[in-house]
Amino acid sequence: MKTTWIIIGAAGDLAQRKIIPAFAAGAADHEYRLIAVDRHDARAHLPLHIAEKTDWVIGDATSLDLYHELARMVAGHDTVFIYCATAPALYCTIFCHARDAGLINRTLTQRTIIFEKPYGTEYASAASLMNAIAESLDPHQLLCVDHYRARAVVATLETLRFSNGFFRSFWSRSCIASIHITLSESARVHSGFYDQYGVLGDVMQNHVLQLLALATVAEPLDDTPACRRAAFAELYEGLVVEALCEGRYIGYSDDTGVATPQNGSYALIRFALDTPQWQGVRIYCEAGKALADKYTTIRIRLHPFRGQPANECMIRIVPDEGFLLTVSVLNPAGTKIVPLTLNGCYDCLAIAGSPAAYERFIRDVMTGHAAAAGIVSPDELLMQWRIIEKVRACRTTVEEYPPGVVRPKSAQDLLGSDA
Repeated sequence: MKTTWIIIGAAGDLAQRKIIPAFAAGAADHEYRLIAVDRHDARAHLPLHIAEKTDWVIGDATSLDLYHELARMVAGHDTVFIYCATAPALYCTIFCHARDAGLINRTLTQRTIIFEKPYGTEYASAASLMNAIAESLDPHQLLCVDHYRARAVVATLETLRFSNGFFRSFWSRSCIASIHITLSESARVHSGFYDQYGVLGDVMQNHVLQLLALATVAEPLDDTPACRRAAFAELYEGLVVEALCEGRYIGYSDDTGVATPQNGSYALIRFALDTPQWQGVRIYCEAGKALADKYTTIRIRLHPFRGQPANECMIRIVPDEGFLLTVSVLNPAGTKIVPLTLNGCYDCLAIAGSPAAYERFIRDVMTGHAAAAGIVSPDELLMQWRIIEKVRACRTTVEEYPPGVVRPKSAQDLLGSDA
């Protein structure tokens, strides 16, 4: 089946680095046509095998005339995906123009619009966008993408938890003392656009809360969408914000060009989860820019036993996918108990050419996979925004920190022995 993909913002960084190259592998065995839309002509940068399947349209994403032209180009095409690789502030304009021009509507059942995170800058703007779409489209005609959810080890996290007796036996408050999710980035910020969201709206609202949800959601009674939605709703409703540390690295204003920043580049949130499975477990969500290293991990620390070092399960997402189990053993000399780390290298299972996150998403969508990798439901993303609104309500001070540190001092103090 031949599909047509309209990529709006095709000359931008996201499209050029991630989306368009993903077609090379994710859609290699399928017939497709790309319609690349941007104010700038970047067709010279396309690989030849992709350029041969691409029509480039020069146009302004805020112009209704552009969408009338696109509607004429895909008239008679059955399956059309409209991928918005633009600033999120344009999403509502793009959708409304596409709807008004007849490019997408409820009667064109095989046409779908795709958004990348973040969706809005706060709950109100995200809800306004989702409500406008719900009035004009059926649920299957909207795909909200979080590429972190399409990463291989993230996609298998629920399988790891629910399909292995070893993990099932300790994955609850009876054994687990703390959960610490960290998304650390060494890169600095290079655009004033970032300050519209800050770290809370940029990666905490989506990537980090997604990881928290997958690590703690109760096992659904079955795999139906309704049952899964109920399980995630119970989780988000049970989250309680206990403490917040925000930071902003020295030099942030110079890098962004924002003289009076509104948001931070670092945040550590301590949550409690008021559900029978997790009451009493300390849960930390941490993310930041200009830190010492680039990595993303989920660290599950168990209650210590008889004064011995606590066992841990470390799930690694970036840079090397897999998990580490730290257990206690007697040293070879037989004189003391020492920790031993077992390496579950998930990357080692991968064959050459295994798909990256965007490739996996493109492949799943092209094959009509109902639960395409990386998809988040509108209900879930709105629940995530509600959590972030609660976090923002806890704001007090923003600590300055020098670039290259592991985390600001106030955050280290909050973590205490859980660091």
